[in-house]
Amino acid sequence: MKNKYFVDRMTYTLKDSPIEGQKEYWEDDIDPITMQINDLKEAIKVYDKEIESYKNNIVEVLLCMNYEGNIIPLETYSNLDENIMIRV
Repeated sequence: MKNKYFVDRMTYTLKDSPIEGQKEYWEDDIDPITMQINDLKEAIKVYDKEIESYKNNIVEVLLCMNYEGNIIPLETYSNLDENIMIRV
């Protein structure tokens, strides 16, 4: 049986863009899924711990549910500036 819930964390570094005067985020993590589990309460604990641990970094943390092969975000935390592009 597949794990129903997972926590995903991506950290970024803010760098200068090739366009003068602009910045962009660069991904730091290669495999950001921090845990997979079938217990929602435990997944929420891990989600909260990830936010607390990384809140001083540039970070996005997601708590998601895998429902019949579809990934559904349940909670999201991000301290990224939505006006700054993410370079993948």
